[in-house]
Amino acid sequence: MYIWFRHLALLLFLLCFISPLSALDFEVIDTANEDGTPLSIGSIKVLSVFRLFTTSKNDQDLVELSALAWSKDENILYALSDHGSIFHFRPAFNENGLSDIHLIDAYPLLGASDEDLSYPWSDSEGLYLKNGDNGRKGDDELLVSFELKPRLQWHQPDGTFIKKESLPEWLEDKSNYHNRHKALESVTIHHEYGVITAPELPMEDADWQILTLYQANGGELTTSRDELEDMSLCAIEALPGGDLLILERRHSLLAPTWTTALTKLSAVNGNTLEREVMATMNVGGRMPVDNYEGLTRHTGHRYFMVSDNNEHFMQQTLLVYFELLP
Repeated sequence: MYIWFRHLALLLFLLCFISPLSALDFEVIDTANEDGTPLSIGSIKVLSVFRLFTTSKNDQDLVELSALAWSKDENILYALSDHGSIFHFRPAFNENGLSDIHLIDAYPLLGASDEDLSYPWSDSEGLYLKNGDNGRKGDDELLVSFELKPRLQWHQPDGTFIKKESLPEWLEDKSNYHNRHKALESVTIHHEYGVITAPELPMEDADWQILTLYQANGGELTTSRDELEDMSLCAIEALPGGDLLILERRHSLLAPTWTTALTKLSAVNGNTLEREVMATMNVGGRMPVDNYEGLTRHTGHRYFMVSDNNEHFMQQTLLVYFELLP
């Protein structure tokens, strides 16, 4: 009887960490200050944090979310999984921030012959949305970056393949990267620089003191790297005024000092960018810190950020809604 009770207690303990298949979409995580005001960290104000439960839609498992894109025209938040799946979320807002969110659809990314992308071709990591704010419905197009088979591809929101984005050949050669899991992690399009993509860590023979963003036309944008050598670049978001907002993180299940940083990059001299750290988040505060990888602008100075749970029972899929303070 005692052995049976111990096994049951262990099972209940593990279920506290494993996200269940559930009719619920999320759990609200309270990050507000004791007086009820939103938590501020550096130059951001945390408005809402939701824990998304692991579930499945159209045979697509809601795990390992690595990128986000917001469509104003469709009122949809697109989320990209490492497994080559596109999820469609419908959010709702109130005066305080994000109040509700529901998973409404999901699709696999398809190849040129309409087949589901399979591993390692399905290792999708970065996301950019075109036509999401032009006042027309039905014309959203998603630009996806891939890691294990480094490349950029355009897809429709239902996963249908449109075309491949042209890149310099050396950016599609995985031998040029630090390792096979550190290739094209992020992508955006800038009104002046065009298509921009970047690996998690500097290229194999690159200077590790320099952070380089690569343009599809072969150009490069450079700035200094974060002082933590193992900080990885996970997302790039082009801002309306011409600056870039990047998401960097240091994450390891063996390191209790997980770190997430949001940094603004501004052009100061041609293709040289200047860093301004907007917020640094560490484990142990009111703001839950996990493996944050996805970032997208919603409206004005407000943004979404999402974590990749790595399908690990000790991690969570966290969706954060925050405001970037001026």
